[in-house]
Amino acid sequence: MVMGKKRLFHNYLFVFGFVYYLICPFILGYYNSFEDYPGMQLFYANYPREDKMSLYIILCFLLLISFFIGSLSALFFTKNVNYNKEHVVNGVFKVKRWFIVLLLIFDNYYILSNRSILFTGYSNEYSTAFLGGIATFNNIFLFLWLYTRFSKDKIGKFLLFLLLENSIILLGMGSRMFVLIPVISFLIFLIDNHKITKKTISILSLILVLLFLCIGVLRENNEVSFEALAFIGCAEPMFTWISASSFVNYNANINLIEFPSHFIGTFISIIPSVLLPNKGDFINEIPYYIETPLGACSIIPLIYGNFGLFGAPVMMFLAGFLLTVLRYKKGIFSMCYYYCCCSVIPFLLFRDMQSTNKLIFSVFLIYPAIAIIRFIKAK
Repeated sequence: MVMGKKRLFHNYLFVFGFVYYLICPFILGYYNSFEDYPGMQLFYANYPREDKMSLYIILCFLLLISFFIGSLSALFFTKNVNYNKEHVVNGVFKVKRWFIVLLLIFDNYYILSNRSILFTGYSNEYSTAFLGGIATFNNIFLFLWLYTRFSKDKIGKFLLFLLLENSIILLGMGSRMFVLIPVISFLIFLIDNHKITKKTISILSLILVLLFLCIGVLRENNEVSFEALAFIGCAEPMFTWISASSFVNYNANINLIEFPSHFIGTFISIIPSVLLPNKGDFINEIPYYIETPLGACSIIPLIYGNFGLFGAPVMMFLAGFLLTVLRYKKGIFSMCYYYCCCSVIPFLLFRDMQSTNKLIFSVFLIYPAIAIIRFIKAK
């Protein structure tokens, strides 16, 4: 099979995240939506003043334009890779069995050690340490399972079982965000390899959206109704957006360049919690005042607070550029890595820099690289 012109999935996903996390809350707040719902007082208390609205819009579109310029400009430095997929598969790496066995042991030990809190996500607070560990295992399983789709490795069925097992546990703990990552990756895989039609994608997407919204409504112990579903669908970006609106409201001056101490510190999250349980204490805060009532923080204060007014668009340019380069890089590992990187763009990128960095640089790169060795087919 000869690969044709490649679609830049990261551009579409970035636009979705941009609209969902940065534009929708702004518009909903402008029209005073969901005023009587829990937590919305804080949302409206931090809504940008009239003299700050233009600044907010400029900050947003600087990121969008920079990302797209970087993404599209990379096309001038890349070649459209045409290669025979069967030839690549014949010389592909295979997953190390001992690595999977270790993952299985640690994963199930971790689950059994926390069995008392399994499926309690709808009645108790999140157990962030447990969720973080399970999500890490799940995303390693995701990458390796995607990889076996190309390598024809029989261990793929076992990895799929582990992926589904951990996803069910994550849903049972009330975590939908980290379950969306494998769903998005798999959909991109299906689209990119022409294994699904646009009509089927639309139907599946609608079903998944309704399913996750219903889960969210039930988690809040509310009755399922159109208004409740709409609020749950908008609550996540609206509450995350409080950090963006408060950043614009309460910081009179934003430096042109910042030293990204917080951004650098987030790479500490790559260290396993078993080795450094208090790793969060080593991550510096950005040097600006923001409100984060639910813990999640918008990309606006994170990117501008780390890099400044000039540095933030430069970083977004580089992000778009590198994703396009990765998209056109030859090899099954690069292809799977691209699918996984895309999966964090529409949601996690816009609300959680620490988790995004951890997934992109360790869970989707370092760990899978350790798990794979070269397989040379006998000639």
